Amino acid sequence: MDAAREVRVGLIGYGFSGATFQAPLIATTPGLRLTHVCSSQGERVLRDFPGVAVVAAPAAGRFRARYRC
Repeated sequence: MDAAREVRVGLIGYGFSGATFQAPLIATTPGLRLTHVCSSQGERVLRDFPGVAVVAAPAAGRFRARYRC
């Protein structure tokens, strides 16, 4: 699928469920692209998904404005 038709997805939380189920599902689903993860475990997120933007809180930076959380 071309980038113009991709849905960019931000994930809030990277605990057991986020790391085991949600993030891998988003990352491997055609048409979805994991772009941001809100987590205090930034190193872990980047180890598993290099290139994803990590923010420490939903209100930090562009995460809130772009994803309305």
